[in-house]
Amino acid sequence: MLKKLWIVCAAAVLFLAPDAAAEMWIEHVALDVPAPEATAKWWCENLGFHIKAKLPVPPYAIFIVNSSDCFAMELYRDPNTPFAPNYHKMSPDKMHIAFASNDLEGDLCRLTAAGATLVSRVQNFGNELVMLRDPAGIPIQLVNRTTPLIQIDAACPKK
Repeated sequence: MLKKLWIVCAAAVLFLAPDAAAEMWIEHVALDVPAPEATAKWWCENLGFHIKAKLPVPPYAIFIVNSSDCFAMELYRDPNTPFAPNYHKMSPDKMHIAFASNDLEGDLCRLTAAGATLVSRVQNFGNELVMLRDPAGIPIQLVNRTTPLIQIDAACPKK
């Protein structure tokens, strides 16, 4: 079970600190999804997020944050485009959101029972990597690394 939810997005590192004076933190990652309300509900129920804010007008963005309030995602539906990206057809190698897991088997079973689909499972240099898709098709990776990629306490300071 994921005791705390830690995220590493393939498109970005949790924070960039070229020097102490110019430290920058990623505030959120935005995804245009076909059904923001349903996607937010699934992520809240199954990945430990909670809704932080909602926009009552187009694009009806919903901001969800992880349990430690240090990573946010914006889920929205852009009214100016005819359709949202088809995440089901997108290669997970192009974009995925990775979650560190200390119970890969338990998290895999729990998430597939909740509607996620298994895409692949590999071992790479001692790291266990499981690729899933949530019901909206968004690629989710579960990672159990021999050496953590980030220092959790440094990346997300205590409140």
